[in-house]
Amino acid sequence: MKTVLLVDDQRFFLRTVQATLRTLNTNCRIITARNGKQALKVLATEPLDLVITDLKMPVMDGFSLLSEMGEKYPFVPVIIMSAFVFADIEGRINQPGGFRYLKKPVDLNHLSEVVSDILSSNVEGGINGISVSGFLQLIEMEQKTCTLRITSNGRIGYMYVEKGRLYGARFDGRDDLEAALEIVGWESSEIEIFKNCSVPENRINLPMNHVLLEGLRRKDEGRWIE
Repeated sequence: MKTVLLVDDQRFFLRTVQATLRTLNTNCRIITARNGKQALKVLATEPLDLVITDLKMPVMDGFSLLSEMGEKYPFVPVIIMSAFVFADIEGRINQPGGFRYLKKPVDLNHLSEVVSDILSSNVEGGINGISVSGFLQLIEMEQKTCTLRITSNGRIGYMYVEKGRLYGARFDGRDDLEAALEIVGWESSEIEIFKNCSVPENRINLPMNHVLLEGLRRKDEGRWIE
């Protein structure tokens, strides 16, 4: 099940879009927020597959939200909904993961098609039942570039790999090395493979093998609880 965050200050619009997406995209869980500040709280606690946001909102507007996302959550794709002319906003947005733009009033059927396209197009495949450490060794050998979404016993973490080198990781509010050291000890995981590394720079300055050995050592010592 994919999780989508819908951000807009209009309650009626939120309810309408939420109902439409639930009807036309039955494999989606839709979370809503009324402004960028609320959206950032959701991003800090929920692993998201997509953010759909308006730009003009009180408290924190969509431009500020996208700026924060570009720094903290560059792996999350974005759909922008706005009555602004696209040429007027293009230069003001810096979102490393890229974005799609839909002009308001939004055609809800078209929005649903775009959501389905984004949620399906960046997934290369999935693997079940393999240990994270074993899979990462294969990724390193193949020098693959990808983002991994890893699910194990109700936990969801992300790992970002560039040409076989571990660039970053995220799990439960932890970032990079500390997150990676926990995730590598997970067993019987479901691993989804997404195209491209969603982290723009290397934030884990250790070889993959060192991270794997340290993570497994911590697991053996009982520092992480399965």
